[in-house]
Amino acid sequence: MEKLQKMLNGKLGGPRRNSGGVAQPFPLKLMEVLDLEEYEHVASWMPHGRAFIVHNPKVFTAEILPRFFKQTKFMSFTRQLNLWGFKRITRRGNPDVGAYYHELFLRGRPRLSTRMRREKIKGTGIKLSPNPDAEPDFYKMAEERPLVNPGEEARVAEVGSGGAAKAVIT
Repeated sequence: MEKLQKMLNGKLGGPRRNSGGVAQPFPLKLMEVLDLEEYEHVASWMPHGRAFIVHNPKVFTAEILPRFFKQTKFMSFTRQLNLWGFKRITRRGNPDVGAYYHELFLRGRPRLSTRMRREKIKGTGIKLSPNPDAEPDFYKMAEERPLVNPGEEARVAEVGSGGAAKAVIT
């Protein structure tokens, strides 16, 4: 009985799997790839860290998809993005045009992405048209609430005599 309880709690039998049966969910794999400097020229985070872009789909398809996602077609990758709730930026004149974003997919915040859920079956055959006017302005957001860049560490310093804590980027 104890062994069964440990198995149910994920303490036996290898890595704990999510409901889809994979050891590492798609968003975490994608985040791992985007954090690799060797592939920056192929796919990377946008400067604000709230979206990513694939710069070179051909190299992405040939090198990254088979190695990290066990896929061989870029369309399969974009379908996964859609199933996980990512949206593509389409507004002309937007510096992020062509990039993908999700409100829970932020650079340096892998734990946040664990709250993302994949839809079981996507679509009814009707494709929703994008609404460029409703797309967020990530550069304005970055000014108001910047994300910590990779390599930077946040340290906590006490402010005032009340013992309140404030995060300070160093």
